[in-house]
Amino acid sequence: MLIVVAAIELLGLGEQGAGSLNAAWGIGGVVAGAAALALLGRGRVAPALPVGLTLAGLAFVAAGVLASAEATFPLLAAMGAGFGLVESALLTLTQRLAPDDVLGRVFGVEETIEVLALGFGAILAPVLVGALGIQGAMIAAGEAIVRQGEVGDAFYVIADGEVDVGVDGVFRRRQGPGEFFGEIALLRDVPRTATITAAAPVTALSIGRETFLGAIGAHARSTRAAESAARERMEADARVAVPTD
Repeated sequence: MLIVVAAIELLGLGEQGAGSLNAAWGIGGVVAGAAALALLGRGRVAPALPVGLTLAGLAFVAAGVLASAEATFPLLAAMGAGFGLVESALLTLTQRLAPDDVLGRVFGVEETIEVLALGFGAILAPVLVGALGIQGAMIAAGEAIVRQGEVGDAFYVIADGEVDVGVDGVFRRRQGPGEFFGEIALLRDVPRTATITAAAPVTALSIGRETFLGAIGAHARSTRAAESAARERMEADARVAVPTD
């Protein structure tokens, strides 16, 4: 998400620039693959993990500090190389350290943690961007922020306050700071599936449809994380509460 925002807002490269930056990331990953093979041949894959994390983090920070298109492309390639080293090291070390009878479960746990972390990052990114000046909105208590059946034009993250979620006039849940809403209508291209009402004065950060879809679609893992979150929410909202005695 931050790469897309950087391409459009910081560097002025437009939506096509976001794709070019992600391509630079991919090129770096290919280079890292060759480096990882060399390390494997020498039996020294473990150092690739801290080296890759450091390289990826420093490259991304440097891209933000320099704010130059000429510098950002090689820095994103370096970041891709860092992530390539990290993934190669994780896959190899996991296979070396985990017993064969539990290896599948270990990989399952790793993938689950990765998807959850990506989902959290997708939520956190607009909060950080919003804190630096992207559109923010103040909503009074009792005011409907979105209404079921309306056309979806934005994704929202709650910065402060709480909202109530209702489906077909039935209360479903309450959401607070750090939680989000509005993604289903954008991802599925359907009308709003719920009415969101401010339960107290709310500050919500919003991202327009095109920017949100561009950010999510820029990386396959972001797409999977967003689709998973939308699917789980739709399934939860579809469940009929069973009354208890």
